[in-house]
Amino acid sequence: MAIFIASDFHCKYQKVAWMDSTDGELHIADVHHQDVNEVAGFYRQFPAGSILGMETSGYSHWFEELVVGLGLELRIGNSQVIASKRPRRQKNDQLDAEHMLCMLLENRFPTIWRPTPENREKRVLIRQRCRLVKMRTQLINALRALVYNHNLHLKRGQLSKKRRQQIADLAMSPMLDQQRREMLGLIEQLDVSVKAKEAQIEQWARQDEAAAQLLTIPGVGACTALTAVLIIGPVGRFPTAKQVVSYVGLACCEHSTNNGYQKRRYGQISKQGNKLLRWLLTEASGTAIRTDVHRKRYYARLKYRKDWRVAKTAVARKILVCIYVLLRDGIDYPEFLRRGPGFGMPVETAGRK
Repeated sequence: MAIFIASDFHCKYQKVAWMDSTDGELHIADVHHQDVNEVAGFYRQFPAGSILGMETSGYSHWFEELVVGLGLELRIGNSQVIASKRPRRQKNDQLDAEHMLCMLLENRFPTIWRPTPENREKRVLIRQRCRLVKMRTQLINALRALVYNHNLHLKRGQLSKKRRQQIADLAMSPMLDQQRREMLGLIEQLDVSVKAKEAQIEQWARQDEAAAQLLTIPGVGACTALTAVLIIGPVGRFPTAKQVVSYVGLACCEHSTNNGYQKRRYGQISKQGNKLLRWLLTEASGTAIRTDVHRKRYYARLKYRKDWRVAKTAVARKILVCIYVLLRDGIDYPEFLRRGPGFGMPVETAGRK
């Protein structure tokens, strides 16, 4: 005997459809989330080992921990695949729950990998660090624009103590002086918060064996290495590097026709993937271009042919492919360079593009 449950989960409530495989009777119920004890009481009626399927959601972490603690087998499905398999255009919560239940009964439910609670907590800290860095950059740019009007020109990047003192010594009107002091104070507070979070992230990266191997790649710091390990997860679920590139959103969109006679045409990157890792890889590509001779040559060659933005994105893709190979084979960057681009290929095809 097996009980299959499908939940069309929303932030405030969920529509639940379940069926017992012995009698085949369909049941529908509404479960509201005002009281967690009522939600737990509803799901206690199902025996341990019952299969619960639901779509991906950004607000269901508490619910996932609840049902797993009750002994239910939780399956998280790909929402895009589930929507594409919907037989009719009509859409409501009950039909969605019944559709997912049908896919569970027919063993067609597109289950995906889900991170552990520890993985999610680390992601939250990394996102907060990146959010604070962006806020600090906005304040620095605003402060730079303010001092430009007082004939003080600053280079791009972070503000040193000497530069901050020069900014503080500028003669300004009372209103502008108040804005300057507020921005300098906020920047100092953000510096303290960012450094504390970066120290914790670096400690986690050093303790993780896979992330420590990624630190050997030029341009990849502790934040990028740890994020790549957390986002990619078990590397075995990606048979090829192209799938990892597509998963992050760095794959190019294709606009081709008549491929048998004309050249395939590729456009901009899809951006259909993890925005956090894509942004960190783009930031890492700037450091890699300055520190790695191989990346610098590739960037200069592509920049001459196209545009610096396209070239920088291409370097980020190269770094991601390198990360995938290191995670897949358990090697470091010097070993990756020693193998070369033709490693593992037949002798007659090695080195070809």
